[in-house]
Amino acid sequence: GVQTCALPISSPVLDGRLLTAVHNPAAVSSPWQSAVIPGDLLSQLGEKYGPTKRRHNYLPWYWRHFQDVREQVRTVVEVGVQTDRSLRMWEEFFPNAIILGVDIEPGCRQYEGGRRRILIGDQSDPVFLQKIVDEAGGVIDIVIDDGSHIVEHQLKTFDFLFPRLSTHGIYVVEDTGGALGDFELRTVNSLKDRKSTRLNSSHEWVSRM
Repeated sequence: GVQTCALPISSPVLDGRLLTAVHNPAAVSSPWQSAVIPGDLLSQLGEKYGPTKRRHNYLPWYWRHFQDVREQVRTVVEVGVQTDRSLRMWEEFFPNAIILGVDIEPGCRQYEGGRRRILIGDQSDPVFLQKIVDEAGGVIDIVIDDGSHIVEHQLKTFDFLFPRLSTHGIYVVEDTGGALGDFELRTVNSLKDRKSTRLNSSHEWVSRM
C-alpha cells in the first residue's frame, strides 16, 4: 500500500509509514529489531555527493525504506534543490528513475542534466503542483519535501501530491519540529491525524539520542 514518511530534525519518532528522524547516533532502535547502521549503498553515495541529508544522518533511514524499491522507482520528486548534490545522489541510487527537482529559485535550472529535471515554482501553489504531477506522467513513486520547511507549505504539498502517489509510493517530509520553529509539531501531528483516513497502517518506534 501507499506509504508516507516524514523526516524531521527534532522529533525523535519514527514511523514506517509516517517517518520522523533526528540527529542521532548511528545505531538506534527499530521495529525490525536491528540497528540502523551506516555504510549502506546510500550512505556511500552520500559520502560521494555530500548532500545535507548526510550531515543530518538521514541516509541510513532512507536506506531502510528505499532499498527494496530502488530499481522499480520511476519518478522521484524532491522539493527544495539549492545545489545538485542531492539530485545527483538520487539519480545514481535510483537507476531507472527520472529525478524532478523543484525549487522557487530560477538559478536552480543549471542543475538539469542526465535524468535530472528542474521545475521552478512555489510549492504552495496548486497550479504549480499540478505541473509537477503532469511532468511526472500523472503518478509519482517518491516525494521528498525538503523545501520551504513552512508548516502550511508542507501540508499543502502533502495534500496535493500524496493522492498522486503510486500504490507503492513513499512520501517524505524533512526538517519538521522545534529545530525549524514548529515546537508544537504541527506538521507531524497533522500528518498523523490523516493516518486514519488516508494511510493503510503504520509502525512507530522511538530513536534514542
